[in-house]
Amino acid sequence: KDTYKNSKSGGRYCQLEWTLIQPVFAPKNSSNEYNLVCVRTNSGARHQVRAMLAQLGKVPIAGDLRYGASASLGDISVALHARTLALPTVKLGDMDLSVPFVAPIPSEWKSFFGLREADLPN
Repeated sequence: KDTYKNSKSGGRYCQLEWTLIQPVFAPKNSSNEYNLVCVRTNSGARHQVRAMLAQLGKVPIAGDLRYGASASLGDISVALHARTLALPTVKLGDMDLSVPFVAPIPSEWKSFFGLREADLPN
């Protein structure tokens, strides 16, 4: 688990926290190894996540040609997915109304990375 903060003049403050989940290989080209990471951000801004990961250690997101990926995924996608969206907790009396929304991984990831839903942590 690691954290990175960035705030350039004129830009929005963004904080990333990431955890390595597992290495994965692209079945179409087994020499390409990628890392599946869980990224949490205080802003949810996709562009900031892409830019900061590329800047941080020259680790661009797979398929993200704009930020240094060496190859596309075979379509125009970038391997960045908002798996869980958690809205701020709302209290109504004694009830805590916090409901996370979870989206399945893109079907392309199943063929490109060999990932299944069962491979991902809850």
